[in-house]
Amino acid sequence: MKYIFTALVLIVVCPCISKAQNNFKSGYIVNFQGDTVRGVIDHHEWWNTPQTFLFKKTNNDKPETLTTGEAREVAFSEFEHYIAFTASISKGKIDPPNLPSSIDSTSITADVFLKLIYRGKQSSLLSYKDGVKTRFYTYEEADHSITELNYYVFSENGHVVKTVRSYQLQLLALVNKYNVTNDKLTRKIMAASYNEGDLFKVLQLLNNDDTKVSNRKSLVGLRLFAGGGGRNATLTFRSYDAVDAGASVKNSGAFFSAGADLLFNKNTRRAFFRGEFTYFNNTFVRDNIPSQFNSGHYNNSLNVKQTTFGFLPQFIYNFYETDDVKFFAGLGLGINWSTYKLNVSKSDALDIEFDKNWFSLPIKMGVLFNNHFEAHIGYTTLGTVQGIGAINHSSFEGGINYLF
Repeated sequence: MKYIFTALVLIVVCPCISKAQNNFKSGYIVNFQGDTVRGVIDHHEWWNTPQTFLFKKTNNDKPETLTTGEAREVAFSEFEHYIAFTASISKGKIDPPNLPSSIDSTSITADVFLKLIYRGKQSSLLSYKDGVKTRFYTYEEADHSITELNYYVFSENGHVVKTVRSYQLQLLALVNKYNVTNDKLTRKIMAASYNEGDLFKVLQLLNNDDTKVSNRKSLVGLRLFAGGGGRNATLTFRSYDAVDAGASVKNSGAFFSAGADLLFNKNTRRAFFRGEFTYFNNTFVRDNIPSQFNSGHYNNSLNVKQTTFGFLPQFIYNFYETDDVKFFAGLGLGINWSTYKLNVSKSDALDIEFDKNWFSLPIKMGVLFNNHFEAHIGYTTLGTVQGIGAINHSSFEGGINYLF
């Protein structure tokens, strides 16, 4: 068991450490001559709208950095699209606690990439996010004009927060401009919050887009997996005099697991929630347990077979990634249901009753190869399996999963 565990440690921590964190996805760019050039583009789960992109015509080429001066459009196949604009960017904050004391309409003009959220026949919706806030824009196909939808928040008298939803009037003006007759649209505009979901629905109605299947694709995805490995478990007798407090018993065995990952962003797969079901069993044997009542005598022995089904909800994050390899770490909660076959030989009072339901804290790290083969190591602690005294269950494990 220890050799398997050591090998898995080396698999997890050693390979590809020096390789750059790239995540190239298929896509295309449109240059300022109107040519479409296909290739691969480095994609990440950006917090702010990217200012540049790494692009290669083939995987073997050296990447080139694209700015708003080199590319008019940058598109990842089927999931993200950015367009270069010279845009007015408002600077007024909208989040407490640093709100202005009145409407802050200051802005700058800059060449930036805007993220395309919805493309309509008449009017499209885009966004731009930086360290200040997220802004939304409409783009009019007829005159190629781009306009920021204005939303102001300020603090009056230092504590009364007020909002000015100018974007609603701007959207109503577009309704008149395109002569759209739709009572539902007017209601949607007046109820719309300044967020992507509400504004997307408004732009659909504004364009008379009655497509039932929205082209605003969900980023959430589901991924199944199954696997197994080996675990080295320890029972530690923390405060049970009759079984020699402080002593421990170890046992090695196999485990099997299966479950599903809820991907917060299926395009990057960087952070996700994992629901994992596990099965394992261990047999713990301890002989010559000191007698509690007859000092110097070793008359007791313990033999217990533990069979466990567990459910492990976990949060996992890829902290380092390349084109083919992702390194991750995770933390969760183990919810365990165990049955026991207990055999105790004794010459004096030795009464042990194990808990059938118990909790633990699993910690895990590992590496994913080619988005399918996962090798991981882990440690589980804080598992109390004896309620009268304190008998703790902990384990080291190493395993391999296949992700479907």
